[in-house]
Amino acid sequence: MKPLYTILLTLLAALALVWGITSLGDMTAPKGDYVPFTLYSEVVGDFASLDNRDGEGTRYYDYAGREYTDSEFDSILPSFYYRQLVMDGRLPDSIRGIAVDQGLLERESFIFVSHPASLNTHETPLYFLLESMSKRVNLEMPEDVFRFTDRRIEFVNMESNSIEEEKSALYQRALEEKGVTFPIRLVAGNPTTRKPYDNGYLLVDAADRLYQLRQTVGRPFVRPIDLPEGVRPEYLFVTEYPSKRFLGFVIDREGSLYVIRLPEYRLQRADLPALRMREEKLTILGNPFFWTVIQSDAEGAEYTALDAQTLAGVKSLHFDTSGGRTFADYVVPFQLRFESGEYNYLHPTVSQFSWIGTLVWLLAISGIAWYRRRK
Repeated sequence: MKPLYTILLTLLAALALVWGITSLGDMTAPKGDYVPFTLYSEVVGDFASLDNRDGEGTRYYDYAGREYTDSEFDSILPSFYYRQLVMDGRLPDSIRGIAVDQGLLERESFIFVSHPASLNTHETPLYFLLESMSKRVNLEMPEDVFRFTDRRIEFVNMESNSIEEEKSALYQRALEEKGVTFPIRLVAGNPTTRKPYDNGYLLVDAADRLYQLRQTVGRPFVRPIDLPEGVRPEYLFVTEYPSKRFLGFVIDREGSLYVIRLPEYRLQRADLPALRMREEKLTILGNPFFWTVIQSDAEGAEYTALDAQTLAGVKSLHFDTSGGRTFADYVVPFQLRFESGEYNYLHPTVSQFSWIGTLVWLLAISGIAWYRRRK
């Protein structure tokens, strides 16, 4: 028993040492490139940045080499700074040949953010189904929740904690009539009243078919949504933006992003590098003309400008934020971390295997063994 105890204690000590060296390496690691606030300008047709890294004031510039004052910078990003331009009386009447006003820019602009920590988490599979055609000015939370079992949908009254059999049967029939196959594989929605309207939920069934589920005047509304051939959804997002131009986003298993266009419920593919939703942050800043899409992680940030109508790629820009190697890359055979920005809880992660570090440890172990034999 004693040899086993010694082995386990030695392994724990070795792992603790690896973790300690990894943490020290992270604290002393050189910083990577600074990433300035950057958007694609619909006026100059290039990326433009606001940079204040030097502590000597803020620089405004684009990547064609032009410098701007702060007011000029507002003018080349009118869809983003429209409130400032309206206050200054400088909002243009048209942009790229399209008539604009404050209402249009406010309605057609949006910001979408998905962080790995929001996906790498444990979820409670209970959902609120709001009334999508409420007679009230504001949306109201329901008195029940619903869930999916392997065979059906169930509504549960929160006060009595009992299943509402009649309502459950009503929605089950609606799902079956549209060809939904259980169990449901993916569910996505925005169960909050802090939005302009409700578009219900997106579902993917056992046959990888996509559906919309919502409540309309107390009745179920289920709509199948055709997927392009070969597309298997992996992540779903419902986007209830004021423009009502699209229902949400679908990311498939290949990392491609699709937009569900309304009113035709048509999926349109965005011309982007493959997405890694559980490893990188995805940010989309959209306006009536272009979308600036940012894929960022610890290694860098990839900026892609998309045409807002066709979702074709217009231009791309890359920032390297890796910061280079640390001494831990040469001292330990692998690096061990228990915390990560990709998770909201402790999550042991082994990464960055090093042949040099492995050789160092083998030499150290050999030296210790030789010394013990000498004694």
